[in-house]
Amino acid sequence: MLWIFLILVLIGGVAFWRYASLRVFRGVPEGNYVVIERHDRYELRDYEPFIAAETDVKGDIAGASGEGFTLLSRHILADGPDTAEGAPTERGRIPADAPTHTVSVAISEDAGAAAAKSLDPRISTRLYPGRVVAAMRFGWYPTPDRIMRKASELESLLLRDGFTAIGDPELVLSDAPFSPPFFMKNEILMEVEG
Repeated sequence: MLWIFLILVLIGGVAFWRYASLRVFRGVPEGNYVVIERHDRYELRDYEPFIAAETDVKGDIAGASGEGFTLLSRHILADGPDTAEGAPTERGRIPADAPTHTVSVAISEDAGAAAAKSLDPRISTRLYPGRVVAAMRFGWYPTPDRIMRKASELESLLLRDGFTAIGDPELVLSDAPFSPPFFMKNEILMEVEG
């Protein structure tokens, strides 16, 4: 009888974990796109222009995405910018030569106005032009090794199919960093021509 109780507690905990992570992303607009073609393990998308709130964060991809998401959600996705000056989030020592990652969140025009008025100098807004990208979806945690493998795999598939990648690959995280890994939806995007 105890094992049934423990299983129910486990199921309830996972359900709450998923619910909490979905609540964070409720109402966050995603870029509008049309799927042009579906290929083996990726698809080509035509994205409309969109506005994004951005911040640059130093460190590894996991830490940078978590810190950037926290900063942006506090100022943009909540009820607007805080009135207090934003203090850097403490994550321990980050080497001066650590890579810098730009963390972006697609936002509505109203949220864009709030971001533009933000008192935090680490937040900026940017208009992304329309573009054609190849998108490859993958699950689980986006570790640096997994990201590099998927980006390399997508680039190989594009070359095989006669497309040329433009610029660096982009990582798109569609779930909060604390989401259960088996529910995560991550994508590698590469702008293409050809």
